[in-house]
Amino acid sequence: MKKFRRKIIGRSYAARVEAIMAEYDKWARSGLSNREILRRYISPRWHIAESTFYNMVKASSRVSVQRQIEELQLQIFPDPATVPGASAPGLPSGNTVPGGSPAGPPTDNN
Repeated sequence: MKKFRRKIIGRSYAARVEAIMAEYDKWARSGLSNREILRRYISPRWHIAESTFYNMVKASSRVSVQRQIEELQLQIFPDPATVPGASAPGLPSGNTVPGGSPAGPPTDNN
């Protein structure tokens, strides 16, 4: 009896699929064929064959690969709500300005 085993998708493979699909999506609307996009833009950078490219296109729609891509994105840009002491991106934590004084509404000293 054959055991059912899930294939584990590595994070580096998921990141590579994401990068190749981003490059493909950038040129797909220009009217070029898949083969031409592969020859001009993808093969020189990633050195993959046509069959590997089509396997990656197919893999990009699989749930397991999408889950790994989402986890990678969360590692790079963590959700501020789940990280203790973190604030929204681009905003300083707490209620201070870079000089260290509390930020408040501007006052008119005229």
